[in-house]
Amino acid sequence: MNNIRAHIISELSKIVVHDIIIIDWGSGNNRTKAERYIQQKDCEIISVDIEPSRTPSIVADMCKPLIIKEADLAFCLEALEHCYDPDVVLDNIYNNLKIGGKLYISVPFVTSLHGKDYWRFTGLGISTILKQHKFQVISVVQKKHDERIGYFVEAVK
Repeated sequence: MNNIRAHIISELSKIVVHDIIIIDWGSGNNRTKAERYIQQKDCEIISVDIEPSRTPSIVADMCKPLIIKEADLAFCLEALEHCYDPDVVLDNIYNNLKIGGKLYISVPFVTSLHGKDYWRFTGLGISTILKQHKFQVISVVQKKHDERIGYFVEAVK
């Protein structure tokens, strides 16, 4: 399985949770990643996106300070590269996670531009910025598919 998206879906499908709070940062269209991929029951799922037509729980610019709720689990999948201020985004995620809460984040590195792309992170780059924001990085997985390369990271507050 060389495709980064297939790897992300495979890893998320292994997550089994119940009765927790999940925030999906940059949730995108329709259902959140939690609803689509993880095995969850009786969870409160909060989606955050800047685009109202995507019908998130909260319409907001993630690059501005946000206090939502203390979550047990957070996702920021293929969204950070679209954020003009990733430092504020990572502060928001950190400030809205419980101690011991997990973050799953993915970023493309080598891929075509899509939408408003501000950033490309290497594996070392995404690890470094997460550590600067007080996250403990558990794993960084690099996957390649054709000419595309991306990273999938698990981190803990």
